[in-house]
Amino acid sequence: MNLDGFALPVKKLKGTDPVETLDLSRKNLGVDSLVVIASLISVNGGLTKLSLAVNRLGEEGTKAICKALEQNSTLKELDISHSEIGGSAGAKDVAKMVGVNGGLTALNLSSNSLKDEGVNAVCEAIQSNKETKLASLNFSYNSIGPVGANAVAAMVAVTGALTALNLSSNDIGSHWDYDQDEIVSTPEGPKAIADALLVNGALTALDLSSNDLKDEGVCAVCEAIQSNKETKLASLNFKNNGIGPGGANAVAAMVAVTGALTKME
Repeated sequence: MNLDGFALPVKKLKGTDPVETLDLSRKNLGVDSLVVIASLISVNGGLTKLSLAVNRLGEEGTKAICKALEQNSTLKELDISHSEIGGSAGAKDVAKMVGVNGGLTALNLSSNSLKDEGVNAVCEAIQSNKETKLASLNFSYNSIGPVGANAVAAMVAVTGALTALNLSSNDIGSHWDYDQDEIVSTPEGPKAIADALLVNGALTALDLSSNDLKDEGVCAVCEAIQSNKETKLASLNFKNNGIGPGGANAVAAMVAVTGALTKME
């Protein structure tokens, strides 16, 4: 079946030719293909990993895929990064799915212009799903500001299944000040993340690179990790955050006493 210039592997999608992993990334797939894919994976009990990254899902295609996965708890890993899911509107369909799906363990939503509204919807849904097994979540490149950071923090504070979180290349530590006509640092976002890390004992990998945290934000995060005796954080990425001597000292103090940490960037 060829709808967008790519012949869909119908038997694999349906499960009559069983596969556990299916990579349909970078196939220029549009809404028509996604609707067909959704109808097929809804009855596939063997597929555990699906990538639809770098396609053109749009809001309608995203809704179709998410609707199929509301009932299919066999699929464990879903990558819809860089796929034009429809911004915050598409994020609400994702939120509805993760709010009821108890099987998904990894979700990649990188580069989808979710912004604060979309991230908030997804985080609230994960937080409300008592059956969630979501262990890996990628929110990188989604223009997340302090408001979205608060939503992420609230979810992290209470979601024990989550072990890997990627928040890289967002705007957690800064915002655009229209009066000053420039980017200014905002402590609210980093402090929210820090407050979550103070009580979270499950996270093992956290990427906060390229978030303009500056010394104040880095210090808040490091102090929280250092104070949490239950932390399991083994990998932490602070690259490209404008860290000065004050932040570097905070990182050094945290590293010196955090026994779980094995990788630091």
